[in-house]
Amino acid sequence: MTYTTSFEYYFYSIIDDLIELGIRLFILPLFLGVDMLLLHYKNINGIIDDLIELGIRLFILPLFLGVDMLLLHYKNINGYLVDDAISYGIHVVAWTVNDRETANFLRSLKVPFLSDEPQNLKDNKQSKKLKPVNKV
Repeated sequence: MTYTTSFEYYFYSIIDDLIELGIRLFILPLFLGVDMLLLHYKNINGIIDDLIELGIRLFILPLFLGVDMLLLHYKNINGYLVDDAISYGIHVVAWTVNDRETANFLRSLKVPFLSDEPQNLKDNKQSKKLKPVNKV
């Protein structure tokens, strides 16, 4: 499915998350005959994580908290999210980028990133431009 707007992308993504949350909370316990509170208690951390992620993707949580920057795992970043963040005046930064392909993708989105292995992610074009400095 192709999305024409960032709103459409997030709308369907949020619907998928809500369906998954409903399955985890209601349908799965009924189907398996498991006590709802027991399953809910075991999955409370996962449910809280899902709700926080949903709040971040809707920019409800960042806007409420008044943040200037989102530090997200690189797998959660796409062009739609970056465009929406820019429209709200929020900077996006990726963390733990350790492969060159992902680094180049984030560079194309103009998203800065953190890495455990920065020496392996140098862009060949940039490294050719840099010349060593002679120390006196």
